[in-house]
Amino acid sequence: MKRSHKRQKQQIVSEMLRAIWKFSLVSEGSRILVALSGGKDSSLLAYLLKDMQAWHEKPFSLAAINVKTDITCGGCAKEERIREFAESINLPVEILRIRIRDHLREGQKPDCFVCSWNRRKAIFQYATKEGFDRVAFGHHRDDFAETALMNLFFNGEFVSMAPKQVMFRGNLTLIRPLIFVPEEKISAMMDKLGFPYSQCLCPYGENSKRLWVKKFLENAKKETRDIKANIFRSALEKMLTMEGGFTPKRRPNLMRENA
Repeated sequence: MKRSHKRQKQQIVSEMLRAIWKFSLVSEGSRILVALSGGKDSSLLAYLLKDMQAWHEKPFSLAAINVKTDITCGGCAKEERIREFAESINLPVEILRIRIRDHLREGQKPDCFVCSWNRRKAIFQYATKEGFDRVAFGHHRDDFAETALMNLFFNGEFVSMAPKQVMFRGNLTLIRPLIFVPEEKISAMMDKLGFPYSQCLCPYGENSKRLWVKKFLENAKKETRDIKANIFRSALEKMLTMEGGFTPKRRPNLMRENA
């Protein structure tokens, strides 16, 4: 790896360690399951955690999971690519297959929320069954800022996703080690590492609220370059002053009761 690439990697790892230490994301003996979609964020997270496993002061085990559904697009990562990537970094990976259309109400169309809800349900069920105590997602600083604005615009609350969220009575903890890392740094690092990654082309996401907010921020960035960093900092500061962290309003359950 070139010296400039090493410097970029060190910067990202430094931000990861900052999140890990600040929010106690990793404990000695943690069994971490990475939600590996095949996109740039989760792929870089898996690569860095695997690298960190060799030298981190708190030993932890690591594996990955990828969820395939009956709703696909041309950008979805193929199973072969997922397995090849995992093998290249010596990371055990499990591929799950689930059906989403079976859980839709009559007349209901798939959307990003329904897809994400069912994927996460499958991941959490697998993690609990196999004895993992951590599930790691590749959300980054831009995701954090976008979620804060989404909740402000559509729910009336200035809150975002939590860097660490304890679930199921403490049996499982959701962690986001890349929460301090800007998306542009992730993209640049993945390009320099040369790992192939997928980009979502799902037609159901074209009219999503998240995409609308993302475009809003890109336009606002032309006038205020640091807008994402400012939103991130403000939302994070609010989270740190809130008892129990973030507790956004729950969206009504749009799935069938047996979903």
